[in-house]
Amino acid sequence: MEAIADHDYEIQNGRSTGCVCLNGAIHWIHETQKVIVVFDVKEETFRVVPLPDEYAQEFHLDNHGHNRVACHASVVEVEGCVGVFADKSLRQNKIVLWILKDYQNLVWAKETITAVMPIREGYVKALGTIHTGELALALHFYGNTPKFDDGPPKLLLYDMESKQYRILDFVFPNNMGVARGIPMKLIASYDDSIVPLK
Repeated sequence: MEAIADHDYEIQNGRSTGCVCLNGAIHWIHETQKVIVVFDVKEETFRVVPLPDEYAQEFHLDNHGHNRVACHASVVEVEGCVGVFADKSLRQNKIVLWILKDYQNLVWAKETITAVMPIREGYVKALGTIHTGELALALHFYGNTPKFDDGPPKLLLYDMESKQYRILDFVFPNNMGVARGIPMKLIASYDDSIVPLK
């Protein structure tokens, strides 16, 4: 990681890449510079974390000047680690997730997930991992999608070990994440148990 004083990272209006607060620091992607900007809340200092080497390959423009992914990358929490999520389901049937496994040595692990979103029928947003270790994903469908309502997003949980999805039967409130541009926050859940916590 390097100090941010040597670089110019102006804050721009536009699409949010989300942010994650882990280990006392807020992390977000600076899309122009292709880095994660980190603000340490206790020390009140900024630094940058380089994105994985493969990131530039995934996010370069195609021969027609279009970005190769359906939406820009976003930062997400994955089992206590910083993750970078990219939905590539617009043109391909996959989602790419890079996980910063070793924060000090900047070791990234790449996870490729088969998308369940039919190509060109919507987009996927990662909400982060829940207490079970599953990655929560929201499927947002474009209008007039066959076999799906055009209402609130569908919530899926993805088990990264078994590579299996399960549908979470959950009804989102009408004002939560339905309109484009409205961020949807992760909802934590729990299972009832008669076993005491202590």
